[in-house]
Amino acid sequence: MDKYNLFGILPLTSPGEDSVPIYNAQITELLSSLKTKSDVMNQVAESPGPGPAYSIELSNGAASLKEIYYANGKGKIFSYPPTRDTIRMAVGLGVTAQFFYFLSLSNKIGFVVCFALALIAAIVYLAAFLWRANKYLKWKKGVDAYLRRVDELGNQQLRLTTLTFELINKKETVIEKWSAIKKVRITPALISLYSESGENYMFPAKAMDQSNYQLLQDFIRQRMHSGQAIDATT
Repeated sequence: MDKYNLFGILPLTSPGEDSVPIYNAQITELLSSLKTKSDVMNQVAESPGPGPAYSIELSNGAASLKEIYYANGKGKIFSYPPTRDTIRMAVGLGVTAQFFYFLSLSNKIGFVVCFALALIAAIVYLAAFLWRANKYLKWKKGVDAYLRRVDELGNQQLRLTTLTFELINKKETVIEKWSAIKKVRITPALISLYSESGENYMFPAKAMDQSNYQLLQDFIRQRMHSGQAIDATT
């Protein structure tokens, strides 16, 4: 599902692979009344209705997303491993073909065969590079356009309640029930929520300080129904 609301949905995977939608957030401040993690957990447990348990300001969404999308050399075509390695092979084989071309001028059949094989291999790798480069450039164009839209949204707000969480910006409000979250994946670097509708939400650890990241993990764990899966990876 290709939607562009809030901190977005856009491929986090490599260009050309199946995409995993993503929501990104930076937690900058808890309500002053919630001074400790135990305060928050107690309020969540005692809350009888859907009112906000706590509210979080989200900012720098575009910068945080850019760091995630363009990790591992994905920011440039010649540093992205699939295109980088393919063009290196194409150039190397082209140089090899040129070397055997000059040797083949002696009309020795062995050099002619080596020249032909190296030339064919160079052409194959060049074609592979052009194909991968085209897919990469389309992916990067989409990411850049999406990051501009996220940047235009400015600060956003995340409201966590006992029944739902809400993502609010100046253009729209998205409300998702905790009961609609079918899977949660928690790692030291990232929290991912996977909904039944196909929309997925991601909260990077770098978007908040460590205490807030731990608090958010605890809140999400407490809201998950017993039948829902939580994949905690250390």
